[in-house]
Amino acid sequence: MTPDERKGYQEYLADFDPTPQNGGEDYDYPMSEDAWLEQRQDEAFNKLVEKNSAALKALSDLEALDSLCEEISEGLRRLAQENNS
Repeated sequence: MTPDERKGYQEYLADFDPTPQNGGEDYDYPMSEDAWLEQRQDEAFNKLVEKNSAALKALSDLEALDSLCEEISEGLRRLAQENNS
């Protein structure tokens, strides 16, 4: 665990609220260091996936636009050839 991660975990522990649940019979317990670190890694991975998914969609949209531009250009060339004939 890096010093920043350790600091984050200590902040998590300081902010943890063990308020009784279910009428006071059950208590929440803080996550272990390993579980907390794994959760942070999962969250970071999910954000990366979301970001890359958005980038891939944008790329796909650009490719579709490029294809449309090629079709328009080809259509304009054909029109020009017909007009010159």
